[in-house]
Amino acid sequence: MFFYVQLWQHPTDRRPTIQERVQATSEGHAVVLVMRRHHLKSVDRAWISPSAHQPPTVKLFDVLVRGKIRSWRQEIAPSPAKQAAAEEEMARIRSKIQKLLSLASSSNQHEAARAAAKAHDLQLRYHIHLTQEERQAIYSQKGK
Repeated sequence: MFFYVQLWQHPTDRRPTIQERVQATSEGHAVVLVMRRHHLKSVDRAWISPSAHQPPTVKLFDVLVRGKIRSWRQEIAPSPAKQAAAEEEMARIRSKIQKLLSLASSSNQHEAARAAAKAHDLQLRYHIHLTQEERQAIYSQKGK
């Protein structure tokens, strides 16, 4: 089977330093073959795809090949169904934060403080940062 291998030697490289098409039994074996061919012991990252025109199917990081020692970290891509479910969940949480922030302008100061604290907690937990436009939309609704 043929694989298209792209290797970045340094983290600051914007483009791959080595791009090569190679025949191998697996993605990992393809990376090892290219690294040995170019006398490399380690690379920052390696992307492997079926051809140069397709997105990478496997992304490896901190690749090390020394003799029979081979190690790397692999980025696991979520399935499309899981990714869609995660995006839907984040949209639901973002909506909840917006509702809590609009409730934070309540005339009842205890209710407002609790809503603001809960919104802040959700933002920290899920690493959500509202854009300036979203904040302006929430605060413009407060005056209505």
